[in-house]
Amino acid sequence: FPNPSISNVSLFQCDEDGIADGLTIFNLDEANESLIGLDPNLEVIYFSSFLDAEANTDPITSNVFINTTNPELIYAQITNSVAGCSTIAEVSLEVSTTQIQDYIADTLCDEIGSEDGINLIDLDIIALDIQAINAIGFPVSFYVNYEDALLEQNELTSPYSNTSPYAQIIFARVENDNACYGISEVTLTISPLPPLLEDETVFYCLNLYP
Repeated sequence: FPNPSISNVSLFQCDEDGIADGLTIFNLDEANESLIGLDPNLEVIYFSSFLDAEANTDPITSNVFINTTNPELIYAQITNSVAGCSTIAEVSLEVSTTQIQDYIADTLCDEIGSEDGINLIDLDIIALDIQAINAIGFPVSFYVNYEDALLEQNELTSPYSNTSPYAQIIFARVENDNACYGISEVTLTISPLPPLLEDETVFYCLNLYP
């Protein structure tokens, strides 16, 4: 069997933790599709150095990886599980410096009949607004927290029912050709309905009023 035919790949991630140091969290699984596609016979193991990959020692044991330099090279060992043949590819981890603006969504009124601060929110409308404000056409996805946005896991679907009554911050991630373009906070606000007075009976006297 020949060695698997592969190409070197790059992962681009956002640096949005408030510290402009070029260090952030990568989801190494994002490189799998580029490395092996949907071939069920190919397996990927990541290593910090070429020598480790060649010797098959000290693999990176988690798909969650924090880079130590920008850019940083790690190495993917791709093995054909049927034949046992393997080859090594470079995976370049690069941190993007582009950003998108934080977004404050229009305040929604609490729903009549369920005054609990929980509403269905159309994320598709928010995505269009984020694209317009930042003058971009790249796709926008939403996540409950920052780490999920970085790792692209547990993506929210629209319509979204907020889990924190009346006020909640979620996160929008913008992608440019599978490269992170920016992550921003999205503030959601639900306004309580105004209190209504109880019904009151008023008598109208015809001899006193016209």
